[in-house]
Amino acid sequence: MVNYQAYASGNFLTDFDDVSDAIDAGDDAPEDQTIYTALNNVQNAMGSVWSAMLELARSAAPALGRLASCPNLNDPQLCLDYFVQYMVDNSETILDGGIEKDTSTSITGTSAGAGACKMLSTDINSNKIDVGHTEDLTLFCIRDYSQGSTAGAELFEIRGEDNSGKRPWEEGGSGTNGASYDYPYGNVRADFGPDIRRAVSGASLAAIGPSSSAGNLISNGDFESAISGTGSTKLPSWTISSGDTAVSQITAATSSNEAINGTYSIEVNDNFKMDHFFSQGRLKPRTAYGLAVKLTRKTSADCTLTVKIMDADEGTTHATLTQAVGSLSNDTVTLVSINPFLIPDNAEDLKVQVQLASNTTGELIIDDVMCGPATLVDGYFLAIYDGTYLNTSGYAQGRFKNGDQFVIQTTAGTAGEGEIQEYFVNRPWGRYFPSDESPTWADPA
Repeated sequence: MVNYQAYASGNFLTDFDDVSDAIDAGDDAPEDQTIYTALNNVQNAMGSVWSAMLELARSAAPALGRLASCPNLNDPQLCLDYFVQYMVDNSETILDGGIEKDTSTSITGTSAGAGACKMLSTDINSNKIDVGHTEDLTLFCIRDYSQGSTAGAELFEIRGEDNSGKRPWEEGGSGTNGASYDYPYGNVRADFGPDIRRAVSGASLAAIGPSSSAGNLISNGDFESAISGTGSTKLPSWTISSGDTAVSQITAATSSNEAINGTYSIEVNDNFKMDHFFSQGRLKPRTAYGLAVKLTRKTSADCTLTVKIMDADEGTTHATLTQAVGSLSNDTVTLVSINPFLIPDNAEDLKVQVQLASNTTGELIIDDVMCGPATLVDGYFLAIYDGTYLNTSGYAQGRFKNGDQFVIQTTAGTAGEGEIQEYFVNRPWGRYFPSDESPTWADPA
């Protein structure tokens, strides 16, 4: 069955096109039209058989649910949810499907301001998100600040390989070699929660910017609320648990001491630690988020900056951003960002913590601590981070502009790799099972 599905979705269509092209389209001879009609009948028949094969693959869901003790065998998605958890609990895997997206460090931008694009390729169980189409994706800025987007939250359209706007990965669209995919990839309730941001119907996503109106979930993450008074609560929305005297606020850009973005930034001249506590439900379980910060090293500062998303009681850390400041150039704004991360089920009270350690000299300017929702695109979570900064004259630089783009390259594994994954899980359901290059359950020979 797998081999037949592979032929129906791949070589058959190639062979069909070759035969069709061999007939002179300009020749209206009756015998040629007869061949065309016969070819179309074969194609229609192949499509009917393909649909039947998909239904056969889907019919296995209740049996898998029974094996995993699913309470409702009439709900195929719930059956698959339970079966995925059964595989996780028993350390079972199938052969890796062979689709590989670029790592976050390889996503390149063309005239993409000073921002960045990062990707999450593993799920809440640390398994590879083994789903997605083989086509490259382009994230193309279609609306910037001058066209009505909130500064820092410019809109990017997700396009297919030819950058024309087509989306072969979208629900109901055609996939590799024209094969139909009846579900959007990444439709995995067992791994991701109902509040995830998906780019299926809208086929676009916004960058994560510094302000709340630009998608930042950290109140006063852009430090635009002025410091008032002294002590641990002098910075609005933040609690400075140690080193409050090391923290000051700077304003207008000058040649020697400039705010990074907006009206204010904070400057730190010694070790310190501060927390922002999220209101309950601000970050949601089984949902992906991005995390980034902007820094300027002053007078050869040699400290280490750490930004964490963690439980309010500091029992579990869910994401960590670390930057050795000594490796940065002096007087240069740097955007530091990480891959998106997932919040687990048991996370309730959360906070973001910013800490400076091991400082012996110099100052560090900090601005735009950003945390916002990542977007599910073709089975993978993506976050685009704003990189806007001020030059020494106080003018904004590095903003995303219409036409800026990121390209996410995709490669496919060797032919026939992960056929159970592709033909029994990816294509019928738009989801995936835990996989490995050396699986416990091998593909049929």
